[in-house]
Amino acid sequence: MNNYTKGKWYWRTDKQGDPYNLRSKDDSQGYKSDSHVLYIADDFSGENSLCNPNDANLIAAAPEMYEALKDCKRWLFYMKASIPLHGHLLEVIEQALTKAEGKNENNNIRNT
Repeated sequence: MNNYTKGKWYWRTDKQGDPYNLRSKDDSQGYKSDSHVLYIADDFSGENSLCNPNDANLIAAAPEMYEALKDCKRWLFYMKASIPLHGHLLEVIEQALTKAEGKNENNNIRNT
């Protein structure tokens, strides 16, 4: 999954401090970019569709967690001879990565 928006994700908030615009700052290509990732609009009832700040923090941390989980999987794979009871952990990591990559048919929003 290399097509996700790279960079550090952060939220812009409204005057009340509620998150509404997820952005990405990235300078890995030698230039600084600030790009749009997700915009939260009011739903049909006028309520914000994402109002829990804890969810917003989790979403913003997703790229770093994804890359860290891939690193953990590689490390555990190479260390499997010296860590005998890691099989379940590797399975859980693989399930999470499969879901994040849209390869899980039950949770696939769209494969691009």
